[in-house]
Amino acid sequence: EAETVGAPISARSYEYSGEAVCDANAEIFLDAVRAVKDTTPDGFAAIKLSGLCDPKLLERMSTCLVELTRLYARLSKDADAAADTRTPYYCTDLSFRLDWDSYIAGTRRLFNVEDEAALRANFDRIDSD
Repeated sequence: EAETVGAPISARSYEYSGEAVCDANAEIFLDAVRAVKDTTPDGFAAIKLSGLCDPKLLERMSTCLVELTRLYARLSKDADAAADTRTPYYCTDLSFRLDWDSYIAGTRRLFNVEDEAALRANFDRIDSD
């Protein structure tokens, strides 16, 4: 493939066969994980997630998580140090802290904040510590 840049795609992807097949695959995966745990408690079980649902959904969910991480990184920094969206995700510094003060400052910098109480409720819902 002359147009291929970087490594060629080497993983197989399977056609989505429906929810019943995905549910059956999920049960097989859970059985495999339980079997590894029962045999070797410190063992390792690898599963192929594309067997659990439509691969397009997995790709969209992955994109959603990457973009949320980039948004939270931008909210946690000042305007000059905002995350560069051209940086590959695997190179993103994930050590940022997003406290209320940086969240509200970043949100005001990027968006028009009309209801700070609703924003605080959203922050409290996503903040786990």
